[in-house]
Amino acid sequence: NYAVIHFNNGLHSLGTPTEAWADALRKALKLIREKQPEAKIIWTTSTPLKDAKKTEKVKELNAAAAKVVAEFKDIATDDLFATMDPLDREEHWADPYHFKAPAKKIQAREVAEICRSAVGS
Repeated sequence: NYAVIHFNNGLHSLGTPTEAWADALRKALKLIREKQPEAKIIWTTSTPLKDAKKTEKVKELNAAAAKVVAEFKDIATDDLFATMDPLDREEHWADPYHFKAPAKKIQAREVAEICRSAVGS
């Protein structure tokens, strides 16, 4: 049993039609809730990409996911996209998808903080 489940669903789905992707996310959330009814669930927005054009697809998926997550009423959101998007792409991205160590530390602090908050510690 898990106290907190913190997850995202997105960057490996950039080529998936948004409607199909959102439906799969809905099914995944139902399964998580069924298997872990007591867990605090935190959905995390997908982080932006180094490439601005591809980041538009990430924004589209995040918007679709936010609508799905809102259907559940008890799922919190960690907006890592908003945290990472203002950062300098050359300084903080290691490649089109992944971040360099200092940016990973920013993400880790945020994730740890929201998970601790979810369990009241």
